[in-house]
Amino acid sequence: MKENKQGSRLDKKLKTSLELSDTLSKAYHSQTKAYNLFLKRWGLSLPQYSILKQIQRHQRLSQKELAEHLLVSKGNITQLIGKLERAGWIAREQEWKTKYLTLTSSGTVLMNQIEPEQKQFLLQLYQDLTRKEQKMMIRLLQPLVD
Repeated sequence: MKENKQGSRLDKKLKTSLELSDTLSKAYHSQTKAYNLFLKRWGLSLPQYSILKQIQRHQRLSQKELAEHLLVSKGNITQLIGKLERAGWIAREQEWKTKYLTLTSSGTVLMNQIEPEQKQFLLQLYQDLTRKEQKMMIRLLQPLVD
């Protein structure tokens, strides 16, 4: 009898884990879709914006450091960096074997244009959640990111 109860508990935990995984996935895709629509007016995708934000935050960083901050491989961002460089928003400089990235003046202007509108976008995106609920979600999700 003990085995059945234990098996039943495992089945319930698995079912809940699957439901959590599905809900997190749907929430991520929904937020990504909304963010991409928001950024479209500046001709940016969310991955491109993430790169610009990291460069803005650190002022100057290597492609390797950027990949580490974004949790992707260096190869995955090379194409995106090229596109941002061709648009004139970032500059690449080579120091020996390391390539460093900085925002150009037009990249800084772009980020300054996006920032105030992004604040309104985020307030609207999470308007159905109270501040207390948002803080609770952050606390609950934090162990999944660490």
